[in-house]
Amino acid sequence: MQEFDVAWKKESRETIDQLRVRISLFLEFLVSRLETNVVVVTHGVWLEECFRVYCPSVLDHGRRRVYNCDMFAFDCVSQNRKFKRLQNPHKI
Repeated sequence: MQEFDVAWKKESRETIDQLRVRISLFLEFLVSRLETNVVVVTHGVWLEECFRVYCPSVLDHGRRRVYNCDMFAFDCVSQNRKFKRLQNPHKI
């Protein structure tokens, strides 16, 4: 992982597919870390799309939204340092 997110470009508006790639890259980075508890600060759209792809039940399958300043806790499950899934999500 580099200091700056090289998948994000300030010169152009990101598509949903590009956002999903960034989310996937970040989750792979996250599970490669040695820490067991991590706080992630991000925008509501990023987290909403992350849940839409990896844990749609927390969004009541599209009937709920995630807003900036919302807080959620969840487990990021990996196997051999490879991301597998999100589980136990809940709003704090």
